[in-house]
Amino acid sequence: MTFNATRSTQTHQPLFYLGKIPMDATNTLVALHALTALVVTFGSGWAAATWFNELVYSATALKEFRIWTLLSYPFVHAIDIWFAVGLYFFWRFGGEVENLLGTRKFIWFYAALTALPALGLFVLSPFIGDLPLVGEGSVHFAIFVGFALMYPSAAMWFNIQVKWFVLFIVGVQTLQYLGYKSWGSLAALWFSILAAFTILHIEGVRSCHFMTGWIQAKLNIKIVTKSKSSPKKQNTVQSITRTKEIDVILDKISETGFQSLTPEEKAILDESSSRYSNRKKP
Repeated sequence: MTFNATRSTQTHQPLFYLGKIPMDATNTLVALHALTALVVTFGSGWAAATWFNELVYSATALKEFRIWTLLSYPFVHAIDIWFAVGLYFFWRFGGEVENLLGTRKFIWFYAALTALPALGLFVLSPFIGDLPLVGEGSVHFAIFVGFALMYPSAAMWFNIQVKWFVLFIVGVQTLQYLGYKSWGSLAALWFSILAAFTILHIEGVRSCHFMTGWIQAKLNIKIVTKSKSSPKKQNTVQSITRTKEIDVILDKISETGFQSLTPEEKAILDESSSRYSNRKKP
């Protein structure tokens, strides 16, 4: 499982430095999650630790105007092995997502993936009951889904492409929730996935547009949309997305050779080479 370990300074800058460590949004969120987990775990008998219950989302909390719970619930968790593993995966894949979106957009992306599923559950609460949300799991999984949408052909363990890995996890969780009739958990899972997909579609991520185009073709429908963003901004986002895809492809060639590329990756590389050649012609 090899990805670009260097965070690009062209797409984002650190928020601050902790000694010599550049603290971008991903590193800062990892530190905040670790800190709050320490407080909850080792301060369980401390009066302030019980105050963390006020940070848990529920429909009741919103009705009592505790609006902050829409964003605070991911920071209520204790330390265990799965928390540590999940935090590592968030650092690894969240850094790649921030690399593409840039720090400011990544912060908004994280906030949206936190608040939108909670608002969805609030709307459905009369039908599925008041399901509280606590912990970072659903948010960080949505970040992982975002990474898979950006780099669907990236190889993970045993050279399994990340898109198949995500589909497997989503399928297993969906069947599990259906089997237990856990409608709230099922809704939270799919609200998170749809939020990630929608936001990245707006940002011009190629695989999201491919999926919506495929669905429109299969259903024989035509959707006409007006984009508020200027053509120049759209071209910039698409250019950054394509540059990141090419970086991943070049890294893959250096690791496993040209023959390991998929037909889609070869097509992207050929298209990039053609554009570069045309650009150099007088």
